[in-house]
Amino acid sequence: MENHWNNNGPATYTEQDISDAIAAGAFTEDAARSLREYVAGQRQSMAAEPENLLAKPASSIADEENFRLVGGFNDIFVALASIMFLGAFSWLLPTDVAGLLVAAFAWVLAEYFVRRKHLALTAILLLISYMGGVFFASCSFLISLSSEGSELVPSPGQVAISAAIVAGATALHWRRFHVPITIAGAVAACAGMLIAGVMSLTDSNEVVLAFMLLFCGVFVFVLAMQFDSKDPHRRTRKSDIAFWLHLLASPMLVHPIFFFMGVFDDSITFAHAIVIIAIYIVMAFVSVCVDRRAMMVSSLAYVIYAFNFIISEYGALDIGIALAALIIGTALLSLSALWQPIRAFIVRKLPPHVQEKLPTV
Repeated sequence: MENHWNNNGPATYTEQDISDAIAAGAFTEDAARSLREYVAGQRQSMAAEPENLLAKPASSIADEENFRLVGGFNDIFVALASIMFLGAFSWLLPTDVAGLLVAAFAWVLAEYFVRRKHLALTAILLLISYMGGVFFASCSFLISLSSEGSELVPSPGQVAISAAIVAGATALHWRRFHVPITIAGAVAACAGMLIAGVMSLTDSNEVVLAFMLLFCGVFVFVLAMQFDSKDPHRRTRKSDIAFWLHLLASPMLVHPIFFFMGVFDDSITFAHAIVIIAIYIVMAFVSVCVDRRAMMVSSLAYVIYAFNFIISEYGALDIGIALAALIIGTALLSLSALWQPIRAFIVRKLPPHVQEKLPTV
């Protein structure tokens, strides 16, 4: 956003600051939209002035996948203190009450550090602690009902019920705090509920689980694209929600695909390695189109493994991993440097109705 002046000099307001103000009720969506349009108009009308030459166009900002992970060192400080505080509770208290109290204290801490202080990293860790506390509390309660309090591993059915409870609790957390990662957390809980439910009703094997994970991954990816399509310029909280959904969808899509390739069995051949590399290229193409890098990152280990296999086949056993990492690293750095022109070239070759659903070029 453009710089504004106060009595102490220039102050910069980011898109996240505006999103936080909307969540806190200080701004309405319409007022924020008007502000963005005004600032964009000011930038265009003053584009030739020296002080505006370094301003980034909206398309550049969108391509960078900006999101708040750390809000300063105080955020890291509070996050570490929160982990110590909640970890001590989970260690010292009995199992059947530890989860519930951890979830309760995570909520109480979020009331101050998330709603009032807007600490990004702390918000993420408190959400994870809250979801974990609810899950373990639910599992402990269900186990106590079925086994008269003995310590047992929860059954798939109990895991499914606990995941459903976590999904509901996470929905309440979203209504209160509006942390972008919360939607991905709720969706992950729903996916866990579905997979655990299938396991409880059938004699599932690894192939069935891989298909279920792939199905969930496709659903999450489509949901992420829905949020992306509502914010093609990546200026609102919807873009942050889409980022976390893409981060969740990527391993759910990638790992089943390579499971079916036999990568986990160490039984790949030269042909398999070539196919793995080809699949990675397709994933890179999709990543460029949707302007998200998570899928490429999730499958990095597999493509390095494939390159190492190919290099080793030609006798370079000692430097296989290093040479594979060098090749892939060089390719990714080149792609990152040329991301915008490559993406513009690819997207403009796509049908117009597809371009409309993709982030702005």
